[in-house]
Amino acid sequence: MIVQRPTPAQIAWVFEKLLEHAHAKKRKSLRALVCMRMGFDTDRWAYPLLQEAGGAELCEILSGKRTED
Repeated sequence: MIVQRPTPAQIAWVFEKLLEHAHAKKRKSLRALVCMRMGFDTDRWAYPLLQEAGGAELCEILSGKRTED
């Protein structure tokens, strides 16, 4: 759970990582985004938190696996 509003710089960092992930040729899973691009250990708190927040669905949209609303 996020307890404080992120700074614009933090949001910009997330956008940068999402764009890198969207343009990558391989590794389009949420696990790849969290571990490889964002640098978090997927066995810890980050993966479940981001998955619950819609990260897996977002990765599907970025990879073109899901196109409808």
